[in-house]
Amino acid sequence: MRGEGDEALFAALAEELPARAWDLIRVNPADAPRAHGRFPKSSIVSDASVSGGLEAEAEGGRVLVSNTLDTRLATAWPDILPGLVAGLLPESHERPTPA
Repeated sequence: MRGEGDEALFAALAEELPARAWDLIRVNPADAPRAHGRFPKSSIVSDASVSGGLEAEAEGGRVLVSNTLDTRLATAWPDILPGLVAGLLPESHERPTPA
């Protein structure tokens, strides 16, 4: 899910965080320099399991915001899936089924 425009994507996702003093920011290693620049007072943790975006923790972990690409896809999936299925089903009826 990463590619061109990573810097703009990271900036947009970071901008969506509520304004507060974040203790910890977890990002993909490629985004670590961007995170250090945007959150200079936070501990930055590089985590290869974060595909893009970021997770932010405050108040000793009591407040957690996950604004990663995976979280956003999981949240949007129920709304996306019907459109994908509807788009694929007409195509499947146009092709003959294998014997």
